[in-house]
Amino acid sequence: MAVEATILEAEEIGSEVNPSELIRAVEAASGMRIQMSDEVVNQVRGDPYKFRGNIPQLIESGLSLRIWAGLIQAIERRVGETLDLESEMITPIDWYAAGELLRDAFSRAWDGRTERLLTEIERDLENALGRIRQVDEGVINRLLVRMSYGQRAYFDSKTHQRQSVVVARLSYVYSTARLLEGGDSTTLMERVMSHLEGARAALQQGLGRAEMARLAGSRLDQLDQRVRDTLWEAIGEEEFSEISTDSPINQLSDGLQDQIQRILGRKALSQIYRDLILFVGDRLWVEYLTRMEALRTSIGLEAYGQRDPLVQYKSRAFDMFGQLLADVRAGVVSQLFSMWATGRPSAASAPPPRKPRDKAPVEAKEAAPKKKRKKKRKRHR
Repeated sequence: MAVEATILEAEEIGSEVNPSELIRAVEAASGMRIQMSDEVVNQVRGDPYKFRGNIPQLIESGLSLRIWAGLIQAIERRVGETLDLESEMITPIDWYAAGELLRDAFSRAWDGRTERLLTEIERDLENALGRIRQVDEGVINRLLVRMSYGQRAYFDSKTHQRQSVVVARLSYVYSTARLLEGGDSTTLMERVMSHLEGARAALQQGLGRAEMARLAGSRLDQLDQRVRDTLWEAIGEEEFSEISTDSPINQLSDGLQDQIQRILGRKALSQIYRDLILFVGDRLWVEYLTRMEALRTSIGLEAYGQRDPLVQYKSRAFDMFGQLLADVRAGVVSQLFSMWATGRPSAASAPPPRKPRDKAPVEAKEAAPKKKRKKKRKRHR
């Protein structure tokens, strides 16, 4: 319709059809940029009505160019490297040749990236290992994590200054996926659960050591009652009664210290889990109540759709409560091994009591004789 309107308008005026106006009409109707050669422009001038038959081909060419440019940008964004490919191509696009061109450009960019990253990682490892005297498993793990990130310098066009940004070099997710590929689901589940159990035990052991270091100079009778009850159940009443309550914990036998450390670690880890469940549950519960209030105020609109508001309210409330439980479980599991024990905030010291104000000035003020006010004379009219 837009093309015909442009042609009819030119015929009514008695002038030639302007190819630019015709192209703008097609671009406005299709919503994309149209690429036209000189041959097509001459065709528009010679026979505008014949041009209408070429409009689908022009739109297809414009759509192909848009897809090609978007594909290049998506790959560059994913790889983090420029492919050095032109977004403009001769239409219609030969997609087989374009695919070969894209693969060649990707291979060149990937080889250059690999060579550059290996050089950077080798240099960073030499600098890091030069400052370390003894290399153990912990140092290797830290270096593996550190090598997965690097810095890249770039020129900021706004400030005209050299800037640096932290970029991801490696991702161990794909390497792990290759190791797990083709494995049995039951075996994989057992490995995951074994790993999580080991992480929990290591976390409990670390918390127990921290608590033992904090309470090393304390006596047994100064420990929490639950800790003493658990120790009493673990070693028995007879052996527990033989322990001297006057001796500090660090002077007890190694076996007792290990048992106390395990009990303290289990108690600290349980407290962390309680705090985590309360934190996640409290936040999600408030959001759930807010959504329920919004549902209660808007459920009356269901009557306009010939649906019973009460039935809809019960159904949606049931689904929302199920989603709440699922969100609580997901929130707890996602933070289970990333939440650390934090010391309780110490109680702020109470401010010193205010001293009573000296009442002497008040009493002196009260004792001072009040000045007699002079009565004003009334004027007689």
